[in-house]
Amino acid sequence: MGDAKVRRSDGTKVRPMSHARARLLAYKTCDGDVTFDELKALSRHLQGCPACRKEAGEIAEFVGMMRRVSRRRRARGGHCNPPPPPRMLPPR
Repeated sequence: MGDAKVRRSDGTKVRPMSHARARLLAYKTCDGDVTFDELKALSRHLQGCPACRKEAGEIAEFVGMMRRVSRRRRARGGHCNPPPPPRMLPPR
């Protein structure tokens, strides 16, 4: 796909993205925790990789579902996360 000719905004070359990296960035995208360059690289990878494109869609769907469940629980006064484990006292 010509990734070797693609450059970041700072001018450095972009290596082809691995599927594992694409998966990680798909999760980070759902959290809004990606840089502009990461988002561009992920988009470029997803254009040429139907398997990762499908998985990124599934990740987005899953994260959206979990957010909806979390909002519903909070609206009902429930907890979204289990309570922390009890603190252990140091041995005497």
